[in-house]
Amino acid sequence: MIIFNDFGEFFSRVRMLTDIDDFEGLEIQPSTLLGTFYEHRLEEMIAFCKEKPLFHIVSRLGKGQYINGVDTKAICFRLALGDNNPEIAFYPNFKSGFQL
Repeated sequence: MIIFNDFGEFFSRVRMLTDIDDFEGLEIQPSTLLGTFYEHRLEEMIAFCKEKPLFHIVSRLGKGQYINGVDTKAICFRLALGDNNPEIAFYPNFKSGFQL
């Protein structure tokens, strides 16, 4: 697992969509203006990503932690366009680039 503790590094690697303008022209719209989706929209997100394989899902866990993939226990979800490696994660208290 590749763990980042710098959100900017993680963000630039996975390229999460974080603004309503990022969704212009897409067939899916987030639950919030900041690009967040909630659990009741997860199936819709999964279907969207199957149709548009350039996109993938990032899950936000508690305490500001993110994993690059779907975790059904997540607080919320985001779409992303970058590296979809499921081994990438953001944990604020780990050494950046740490690999398990």
